[in-house]
Amino acid sequence: MHRYRSVIAWFCCFAWAGLAVAATPKQSEPQGMILGIEGDVMLERAGSQSPAELAELLFEGDRLVSRSGRATIIYCPDKKTLRIQPDSTSILDSSGFRTLVGEGPDSKDSNNCILPQIALGTESLEHVGALTLRSSSPPIPLYLGGRVSQSRPTFSWAPVENAKSYRLKISNLQGNTLWEHRTEDLSIAYPDSKKALAKGDYAWELSAFDDNATTAYQLAVFRIEPASMTTSHPAGSDAERLLRAVELENAGYYSEAAREFSILLSGNTDDTRLMRRIAWLYWNAGLSAAAEEIMLQLNSAP
Repeated sequence: MHRYRSVIAWFCCFAWAGLAVAATPKQSEPQGMILGIEGDVMLERAGSQSPAELAELLFEGDRLVSRSGRATIIYCPDKKTLRIQPDSTSILDSSGFRTLVGEGPDSKDSNNCILPQIALGTESLEHVGALTLRSSSPPIPLYLGGRVSQSRPTFSWAPVENAKSYRLKISNLQGNTLWEHRTEDLSIAYPDSKKALAKGDYAWELSAFDDNATTAYQLAVFRIEPASMTTSHPAGSDAERLLRAVELENAGYYSEAAREFSILLSGNTDDTRLMRRIAWLYWNAGLSAAAEEIMLQLNSAP
């Protein structure tokens, strides 16, 4: 039980730290966000141009110069999703979103304008990797921890070298086992055959086996707090996935937000801003081994 108590003490101090990490000051309130980029689209700000990027916040005075490409944005003042056409130039100003050159955007209503409270790339990673839960076996990056919105969550983890199988055990914080399962996969959902997890705190342990010998071990804690999200799940597009990731993040469901951002990263593998965000989210979820894994990838990126 001392292992549970030490982890819980750490969890209470760090897992709910949330968005306390300060971001760089913003010059004004964002007006929208880029949900998708196809082809050559430039963002002009304060007289300079740079390639537009996924999840970039948009401010009054920004111009989007769509050359041969298209951009999809959410524009908050009008609660619209706009699909900007090729060969056009648009501006966000005090009059609203205006097309200066070319064809105007396709437009559809958006029920909510979901924007991150901290822009991608401005997170402080000073403390990420500063703390690792020590055990007698090598740690395994676990990808679920902190607040969880689903009562039947999906548990996933990084592969362990030479491991042939994994044993997952879910317990309450009194140490009573609620479910145990052995698998060769790297992800498994809490089964429908078991009663859904009630609101409250739990621990999950993962052991990796080479034949019958334990080669690695990790434990994480999580808190079930069911929530109904505005955005659809599963997401039908990258734009929906980005909005869902931001909504989960804003509500404090950091590991679930990191999972959505990780899927986005698979289609944007050179976007170091996404990698930073994922590491930062895992750290805020209390998953230091997962955060350190991403930081290693980030530091080795060209």
